[in-house]
Amino acid sequence: ILDPELTLSCPKAATISAAIDSIVHSTEAFVALKSNSMAKIFSKQGFRIVFSSLPHLIENLDNLKRRESVMYGAFLSAISLMNSGTGPAAAMSYPIGVHFSVPHGIGGGICLPSVINHNIKKGYKGYSQLLKSDNDLSFLKKLKTCFDFIGVPKSLNQYGIEKNDIEMLSKETYELSGAIVQNPVQISIQNIKNLYDEIID
Repeated sequence: ILDPELTLSCPKAATISAAIDSIVHSTEAFVALKSNSMAKIFSKQGFRIVFSSLPHLIENLDNLKRRESVMYGAFLSAISLMNSGTGPAAAMSYPIGVHFSVPHGIGGGICLPSVINHNIKKGYKGYSQLLKSDNDLSFLKKLKTCFDFIGVPKSLNQYGIEKNDIEMLSKETYELSGAIVQNPVQISIQNIKNLYDEIID
């Protein structure tokens, strides 16, 4: 049962975090090595619905139609996740949540652009299909623009995370091998360290 009225009392920060979490789900499920044609259908549709609805919703949290759209998109993204898998951005959000109380969805949202950029640099192509973008870099630019508008932080510093935390965070992230091995290009623990380094000033 998807009832958007049950979310009307959900504050802005929690609304954004949950919606961004679904964007991480749909994006990583779409490119995961275990992904399949059915999972891609759900992830693509879920991504587009949330991506187009969330900026409008945060300007009016009482907009029941927008809440319904975001909820439905998140549901589709969850289906894709269950039938495909997740990836490094989601994995990275767990240790920073456990040790520094970074909201799960926000944590994944902070990490996702760096993971996408890493994969593009390593030769992966395919993100552009999520938004019918000209290329994957164009997709990444649109995602960053959306995240900026919504207010997703670009770094982890505001949560008290520093450079000397990278070693511990990387080790714990890499132990979540079920997510790491689903990345469309091989990713090492050094790559994880580099990803954290990009988002910790």
